[in-house]
Amino acid sequence: MPRHVKVAAAQMGPNNEGTSREEIVERMLALLERAVAEDVEILAYPEMALTTYFPKRVRDDFDQFFETEMPPKALAPLLQRAREARIACHVGFCEKDQGRYFNTALLTDETGHLAGACSTPRRPRSASRSARTGASPSPTAVWACWAPRSC
Repeated sequence: MPRHVKVAAAQMGPNNEGTSREEIVERMLALLERAVAEDVEILAYPEMALTTYFPKRVRDDFDQFFETEMPPKALAPLLQRAREARIACHVGFCEKDQGRYFNTALLTDETGHLAGACSTPRRPRSASRSARTGASPSPTAVWACWAPRSC
């Protein structure tokens, strides 16, 4: 017998320039609460969910948009609430690791454990940088999210 899983996309709309990560996470939490009310099991936020879409123009201050922790500290309230609600979360963000820049996605299971992260190289658009930065993408892009439940 097939098991149905309810998946939702968290359509955030734009993150305006100058909006703090805390304000953005508050918006993300509001979408999570809607998902809780709808009995969602997996909630997917977009790439670069924690910042404005900065690659739309060449800029020298791009470094401010990259997270240096995994998972990012700013996501703590969101991941805590998702764990309490037993909702698996996919969140995209920009990551800086050992001087390299990545477009990263993390996935937590319904217990809040980090099921995995996938990072692909990102080339920051800067007037002073023309060389490609980054490393090989993670070979694992799909993870087991939760143990099968009886139907």
